Order: sequence, then C-alpha cells, then structure tokens
Amino acid sequence: MLFESLMDRMPSNRFARFVVTILMYAVIFVPTLIVSLNVDNTFYIFMPTLVFAVCIVGQFLGDILNVEALFNNLFVTILKRLIFFAVIVGLTFFGAGVAISSGNWDLLMQKNASFFTVGMTIASMFSAPIAFFAYELHYVSYGKHAHRIENKRMLPILFPIIYIADVILSLIVAAILTSVKADSSTATAVLGIIAAVFIVASVVISFITETWVFEEHGKYYYTSSYTPSVPKPKSEYEKFREKCANCVHVRDCTIEENTTWGDKRHAHYCNLTGKEIYGIYSSKCARFEDRAG
Repeated sequence: MLFESLMDRMPSNRFARFVVTILMYAVIFVPTLIVSLNVDNTFYIFMPTLVFAVCIVGQFLGDILNVEALFNNLFVTILKRLIFFAVIVGLTFFGAGVAISSGNWDLLMQKNASFFTVGMTIASMFSAPIAFFAYELHYVSYGKHAHRIENKRMLPILFPIIYIADVILSLIVAAILTSVKADSSTATAVLGIIAAVFIVASVVISFITETWVFEEHGKYYYTSSYTPSVPKPKSEYEKFREKCANCVHVRDCTIEENTTWGDKRHAHYCNLTGKEIYGIYSSKCARFEDRAG
C-alpha cells in the first residue's frame, strides 16, 4: 500500500520524472560525499553514482525519447538497447575496477577494515548488474499491465530501490568475506559470480518473457509535424479488451444455439468471472477499467 501510494505521487509528466530522479540522486549523493570526505574514503560515492548513471540513461532512452513512432520504431529501439547494454557492460567493468583492482582488496584486509567499509567498496561491482535486473523486471511488469503509460511513474522509484538493494547485498557479502578472511582471488571470484548471475538472469528473463528493455509493443505517439505509418485499425472488440485490465485474455469458443436450425456462433468468455461477454460494451465485469485509449 505504501509503495502504491508513493508511485501515485510520482509525476505523470516524463520530464518531471526525469528531474525527480536527479533530485533523488542529489539527496543520496550529498550526504554520502560528506561522509566519504570525513573518513577519507572516496569509494563511498562510486556506488550511488553508478546506479544513477544506469537509471538516468535508462530513463532518458525509455521515457524521454518515448515520444513518437520516430523514436519507437524497430531500428531506434534496437539502438536504444545497444546503448543501454553498452552502458551496463562498461559500468560493470568500471565497478569491478573500483572494487578489486590494484590490490584494493588486499589493502582493505591489511587495514582490517570493517565489513561496512568493505561492503560500500565492493558495492560498485554490483551496481550496474542489479540495475539491469531491475529495469528488465520493470519492463516485464510494464508489458503485463498492457503498457499503460501510468506505469512509467515507477521509473524514478527504481533508483532508491536499486540503491538500497545494492547496499544490503554488498553488506551481506562483505560480512561473509571478511569473516572468513577471503583473499583477493577468492573475493574476485565471488564478486564476479554474483554480478554475472544478475546479468545472466536478466537475459534469461528477457528471452523467456520475450520482453526486453524499452519494449513498447508498437505504442505510437503522434505530433502534428510528423505522421508515421499507421498500424492496422483495431476492432471495437480489441479496443474493449485493451480497456479491461482483468479481461484482456478471454476464452473463445464456438457454441451451438438451441434452435431449430442448430445455429452456431462464436462466443467470448471472461477468464475472471467465467461468464459470457455478450456484447462489446453491454456486459462488463465489476473490475472493468474505463480509461481513455
């Protein structure tokens, strides 16, 4: 309930959502910067910055540029994905460099650093993979909810969710590794496997659900200055099914009327109520959502 209330408070305007994400980053980054300067450890600022980089790129490509058919056609969509994947890969390697390169792990062990310090250091390695995983889950959810534009309100909330998940995971892993006094090679292997699991899981989910990031399923937005090719017009029944959040999927069958001629007709049954839908607008289930196209 709290999450739904928070999402409802998110702005419906794409540019306002973009600004909200930037402000959320500032709220997290400023105190983190102050702490890192006081303890003389700049590693603390890398993790929120890497998470923000993924989120702001993802939001720019999937929300700000989600305007017209010009930016939603197959070529541009593939280009968006390639850019996003390149950002994920690049930031993953950068985060790994921050966490375990140049003998950083050995230095932390020599200083007998606390698991908190170790956790905030290695968190950079998980930032991009967790963000990739979160964005993939978001688009799967977005697709299941009929690509309602209202669900884009969740995009600014992804940043703090990913940040908190990264912190929790990193502290747990750091507590385990420091308790067993893992050496550099062991730490590298463990961190690499965890990061790879998130990336592989994201790709597997994409293939299974056939939903990739920036998947809009041909959702077009028009302007007076640009007229894209118009898809085949939808029937009234298709429009009805799109408006009904719970009866999008119906059971179709052909039944015989109890008449002298034994007439046959095609019937539609609501999966939610099990009742026949006799007309396009004449019979609606209680949870029908009458919203504009």
